[in-house]
Amino acid sequence: MERKLGDIGEFALIEELKARAFAGRGTVVGIGDDAAVIEPPADGMLLLFTTDMLVEGTHFDLSTAPPYLVGRKAIACSLSDIAAMGGMPRAAVVSLGAPGGLGVEFCRELYRGMDEIARRFDCGIAGGDTVGSAAGLVVSVAMIGEVERGRLALRSGARAGDGLWVTGRLGGSIAGRHLSFTPRVAEARFLVERFPVKAMMDLSDGLGSDLFRMAGASSAGFRLCGERIPVDREAIGEADAETALRRALYDGEDFELLAAIDPSCDDAALRRDFGARFDCGITRIGTVTGKGHGVTIAAPEGERPIREGGFGHFGGGRA
Repeated sequence: MERKLGDIGEFALIEELKARAFAGRGTVVGIGDDAAVIEPPADGMLLLFTTDMLVEGTHFDLSTAPPYLVGRKAIACSLSDIAAMGGMPRAAVVSLGAPGGLGVEFCRELYRGMDEIARRFDCGIAGGDTVGSAAGLVVSVAMIGEVERGRLALRSGARAGDGLWVTGRLGGSIAGRHLSFTPRVAEARFLVERFPVKAMMDLSDGLGSDLFRMAGASSAGFRLCGERIPVDREAIGEADAETALRRALYDGEDFELLAAIDPSCDDAALRRDFGARFDCGITRIGTVTGKGHGVTIAAPEGERPIREGGFGHFGGGRA
């Protein structure tokens, strides 16, 4: 008979997780004490701090999502946030709200997913909390990272004339890719180390939403070329061009990078050097304009404003 969390209790679960978790570099005291102890960043480095919460029924469906992928996604979302700032992850703490009837093996798989992707990106799991939940499974991750002062990428630095770029391909996340995406940590570091990145963020809510977040933070506008937006045809399938573009704009949870890069950058060199290093590719999709321009998209039938939309909590939704 499968053991449940109610059978073993909180402290037995913590001990099991302690034995499995990767503590990571710079973790002085990890799981098991009242707080984790982390070495401070070196001189010239800034500390990054982010948090993400995944809720059953909103971010995953346990009837279709394996616990391994739920755990993997919980860590990957925060890794993507650190990447968007041009940073390197260091350590995370994980809080779990779970029903007492949840299986112990389920939790092992959940934390295996967390641990494997954390190890891949050299991010320790240094602590956390476990509580009972009567309303389904909740996984909350808080993560710290670090970045050099001169390489910090914010949403607010885009200026007229900058090129607008995205990594990878967009759309189709609702077909399942939202559970298995790869955080663009290495790609982001490559960009901030070698090219004049002016602004950057990750595409968590969808291009059609996140463009407006960067535009607002930068007091800028954007002019996109619809034909250049890279669509994930494998995930979307054989939809017509208009439907595919809509999916690329509004499906959300692509977790690719959106970057504004100074016009002094050689576009061909960026594509060549990035492509030689990474399989996901990078595409220039438009240009930063003045604030009064708004966010528009050029297509064969002419230029038109983009309707803001994407995933939203508290009643917001896809366009």
